[in-house]
Amino acid sequence: MISVIIPLYNAARFIGETLASVQSQTYGDWECIVVDDGSTDNGADIVRRMASSDGRIQYVYQDNAGPSAARNHGLRLAKGDYIQFLDADDWFPAHRFATMLEAYQHTEGNVVLFSDLCLGAEQDIHLTSPYARKTHVTDIGFDGMYAGFGQEFAFIPGAILFPRQALTKVHWDEAMRASEDWDYYLQICRQGYVFRNVPETLFTYRMVNGSLSGNAEKVYRANYSILNRYYTMAVFPGALHHATGVVYANLLQIKHRRMNRLVLPEFSLWSFACMLLMPFSLIVHYLRLKQG
Repeated sequence: MISVIIPLYNAARFIGETLASVQSQTYGDWECIVVDDGSTDNGADIVRRMASSDGRIQYVYQDNAGPSAARNHGLRLAKGDYIQFLDADDWFPAHRFATMLEAYQHTEGNVVLFSDLCLGAEQDIHLTSPYARKTHVTDIGFDGMYAGFGQEFAFIPGAILFPRQALTKVHWDEAMRASEDWDYYLQICRQGYVFRNVPETLFTYRMVNGSLSGNAEKVYRANYSILNRYYTMAVFPGALHHATGVVYANLLQIKHRRMNRLVLPEFSLWSFACMLLMPFSLIVHYLRLKQG
């Protein structure tokens, strides 16, 4: 069985369409747990109405604590062998579950599968455009996830179908309100799992104005926090060089307030000094940790 976990916060205008995409699945052995994170609109009424005619849908309420807390709450209730996180405004084609499960039938070892995805318009999610970030990459372990996520490739939780056993020792960081997905993936990779792409578009992400994922400054600051957390844990070997470049880019983006995309600014004496000193400072930090 697949357990679908949907955090719901003031998404009444989208949740009906999102749940309908789950109901449309050709694979029918699923449950859907909608965790209302203290909404103030009528989304709860929509979910309850749909649950009354489909026993696979479950509505639960929690005081507002953020989407990570809602995902953790849903995961504690989930009964499925596979876990599918889904935001309340996104959408699945009808063959997603069947296709992903079929791919798992031909997969061995500690592997987490994720599909390709596309972007849907806010007012009509079926008006789609390609996802700009690369997803079709070779197996991604800890080093690759640490050094390359968001820069060399990226994907969204709704694109992933998680084996339940991969999540037994990980949790969504409830203090984070941006880049919590990257942190979650890193935790999974530390358990010995790799992420592998299913090269078919099986998920549509709705581009909603004002979403957390659209706040670039929060994302960049969260990225730096994650890089620093795993760096200070000294849990990586070969990712130092690539990660240094990501740290450097994030710091310069914040300093120069160029928040629209992750690129290095134009050359300056200050940026050149940072480029020279950042690897040295991180290496010194790493050596001190090793000595300790």
